[in-house]
Amino acid sequence: MRRIRLVAIETFKKQIKGFAFWFMVLFPFVMGAIFAVVIPKVSQETFNPEDYKLVIDYKDENNYFNKRDVEYMSEKQANKALKDEKIDTYAKINIENGIIKATIKGDIDADYESIIDNAQKNLNYDMAKLNKDQKDILKRKPDVKIEEAKSSFNVISFVVIIFLFIVLTNYSQVTLVDIAQAKGTKRLEFIFSSVTPEEHFAGKILGIIMTIAFHLLVYVLGYFALKGVIMNLIDVKESTLSEVGDMVGLSITTEQIIITIAFVILGILLYTMLAAILASLTKRVEDASKYAMPLTLLMLVAYFIGIMPGASETATVKVLSYIPFWSMFLMPDRMLKQAVSMPQVYITLAILLLTVIIVYMIGSKIYKKYILNY
Repeated sequence: MRRIRLVAIETFKKQIKGFAFWFMVLFPFVMGAIFAVVIPKVSQETFNPEDYKLVIDYKDENNYFNKRDVEYMSEKQANKALKDEKIDTYAKINIENGIIKATIKGDIDADYESIIDNAQKNLNYDMAKLNKDQKDILKRKPDVKIEEAKSSFNVISFVVIIFLFIVLTNYSQVTLVDIAQAKGTKRLEFIFSSVTPEEHFAGKILGIIMTIAFHLLVYVLGYFALKGVIMNLIDVKESTLSEVGDMVGLSITTEQIIITIAFVILGILLYTMLAAILASLTKRVEDASKYAMPLTLLMLVAYFIGIMPGASETATVKVLSYIPFWSMFLMPDRMLKQAVSMPQVYITLAILLLTVIIVYMIGSKIYKKYILNY
């Protein structure tokens, strides 16, 4: 066990020392910071209700207009403010024979007509001499419930697929090249004088598990740190972040997060073990790219299917989402789009876990047989 631990620590150190690893780790934080700052700021600036108040030159003593929708200025003040570009729009209001006559000047970038329509309704109620009960009857609105159809696009699933493709490519490539280089320089002969091939294989996998754990820990700590910076220094309210998240479809439960992480971890382990097995078959370092091609093709198939709009509903994808080599891409995507039941998700996760165990057992024997075969 001690020798396995030493190999695992050495593998872990190699992984985290590489530029590719830290680029992979930090890139999501950079993009997340940009989007978390820019989108809420744009949202606040774009949807500020104060910017869409209608300036009117009518003293609304009878409260026909909703005070939240209008602001009073004299005609002279309004014309000057419009000329100085302090306001974009104002309306000249007159009431003749029970009809509101409005002349709107400036840039019409909001639904100002509805503001005037509501004022006309209030004027009509007033002129009709309706009592309170009659006014309440006329103000009744229909009770409409909207059941939205399942979206064929989900931001979280899209991000998970891209992230998983990048992570799998990185871990598998690094593992394959590392073992191929060690084999090409015959360094493994010296290593195997004190460590058996099975222990070396197990240590490599354990080192990858440690790297994944470190990777996820950085993301968890980085998430809370980044959120704190955005909330405190950039003055973005949590409610605004939540609204923006709902707007772009960032809706995900704790159970879905845990399951998605489980798929990611098992997917990395599976492809890393396959990379180690393929690396043991190489003769030279130059052969590493050739042996990496099958893994790359497997990942590319799942990647392109996963990002294809509407693909999660097709019969082909439903079948492929159960196959271990693609399930880590396709099943979380279907789950987040609510295109599959949770029992089916757990069954797929169990199949993937069983496949990882089988690949480890078979891979350990293949690794032992071919790792010193030059």
